[in-house]
Amino acid sequence: VAMQLHQSAEAELRERLPEMERLLLAGRVRRVAKLAHQVTASSGLCGAGLLEEALRRLDQTCRAPADADSIAQAWSEVTQRAEEFLATSASRT
Repeated sequence: VAMQLHQSAEAELRERLPEMERLLLAGRVRRVAKLAHQVTASSGLCGAGLLEEALRRLDQTCRAPADADSIAQAWSEVTQRAEEFLATSASRT
């Protein structure tokens, strides 16, 4: 079951991250917040705590009146944690 959760979270990340990036570039931060919230749940279920925290911060930052720098910083953290998670996933196979 744990492996299935991990694989599901990995697939969701690979699909959602590029979509979130496109939305950020288009200024659609509310939609990014919704997607970040969805991915947060699957990250938490598979034990990716640092990624879960970064996604939660992005969600909160995008929902609050935030400046572009704050959103960019939150996004940078998400991409870094996602890369770490995906690298760990690759080493499991």
